[in-house]
Amino acid sequence: MNIAGEGVASFISGMIKLSEIGASALPSIAEKFNQIAESFNEWAQSDAAVQAFNATIETAKDLFRIIQQVIGILLRFRLCSPEAGGSTLSGLADGLAAVNRAISTVEGHQALVDLFKSAGQAVDNMKTRPDRTSNLPAFPRLFPRLRHTVTQDRPLAP
Repeated sequence: MNIAGEGVASFISGMIKLSEIGASALPSIAEKFNQIAESFNEWAQSDAAVQAFNATIETAKDLFRIIQQVIGILLRFRLCSPEAGGSTLSGLADGLAAVNRAISTVEGHQALVDLFKSAGQAVDNMKTRPDRTSNLPAFPRLFPRLRHTVTQDRPLAP
């Protein structure tokens, strides 16, 4: 017990020394905290904070809508694929993994950038030309043409 007592005494002595050092730093830590809190309060009261907060809310709403639509599309895949005699969810997961690998390349990255630029232009065109939205009901007719394109026995262009 005597051996442990010496170790405990040394440990307590070290802890006391560290607490003295820490206590001496507390005023400067508290001052810095107060400065940060004051800066935050000033920012939170500013128009910039309101704009940033509103932009974040709008972005979150858009992301939620995107997630809803992706889930809806995947649900359609899950429901339609077995009817066509195709793969189940594990097959879809394998296919998505292959797509992920393909778009993770430099070429795949650029293809996605080009796709999003084109999609953005298409959306802008629909906004500026409302008459073009009348073509949206024809969208389902795209799928037979797409099916024909993807089932052709030819290599994809690089």
